[in-house]
Amino acid sequence: EFHYITRKGFDSPHGYDNDCELMGAGRPARSVHELPAKVTVRQVLQHYQRKRAGGGSSSNSDDDKDKEKRQQTVWKFCEGLALLFDDALPVCLLYAEERPQYESLWNDEVLKLKRPCEIYPAIFLLRLLDRLPRLLAVEPQSEVETMGPLIADLIVLLQKNRQACFMKDSYCEPRGRELLPWENEARNG
Repeated sequence: EFHYITRKGFDSPHGYDNDCELMGAGRPARSVHELPAKVTVRQVLQHYQRKRAGGGSSSNSDDDKDKEKRQQTVWKFCEGLALLFDDALPVCLLYAEERPQYESLWNDEVLKLKRPCEIYPAIFLLRLLDRLPRLLAVEPQSEVETMGPLIADLIVLLQKNRQACFMKDSYCEPRGRELLPWENEARNG
């Protein structure tokens, strides 16, 4: 789907010869994610934390200790994933067409104060999960074994809530600094 969104007009299934026919002269031939997203990576992880760190009410201290340990494990997992997301986004989660938008965030007075996980939509969390096996290859086996069930559980939560997490209408046209160099040339030339 992303390939179609970034290339619409060039490989149009609607029979248009070029992007100007489809989008109108002087308009970009692609869309970018609307930022800040309506449903961010941070919100999804907080939802997961609320859902999974809980549990039923317990009556003895062993259950309380287990519940507290579970809450701590889930919290650590969510915080670690958010930090990893923030670090990985500019390195390996952005497509080339999305980089100008990412770089333009630092010029926005409000957004530059936020973490990437508080701005980007949940679809980017899927990109992180896709790359996670390679990123976890350097982690100790005990960490990976602890994270494995939590990752699987997070994926199930994303599947069950896909309508809310992955909104289809969350794209917009690139603005000013979000344009690629050739789009600026086409617009100004």
